[in-house]
Amino acid sequence: MNDQQFAQLQQLVKIGEEINFDYNDEEYWISHTPDGLCHLTRVTDSFTQTFNNVDSLFNNAKLKNKNLNLLYPYIQWMY
Repeated sequence: MNDQQFAQLQQLVKIGEEINFDYNDEEYWISHTPDGLCHLTRVTDSFTQTFNNVDSLFNNAKLKNKNLNLLYPYIQWMY
């Protein structure tokens, strides 16, 4: 995924889309709650990181101790 595609993906999440993706043979899920919180969940064990908004999720979420916003070229997105 290139920079432009990542920006488009962020916009999809901002309008409420829920996204699944794989990283290092593990599935993750980005979801939202009605109160505006955003969640990044590792599917295998339901470990969830919660953020106040989409920007915070993309800037602060971690996958295996690495920032999500730096890993997108290595992620297999399922959208």
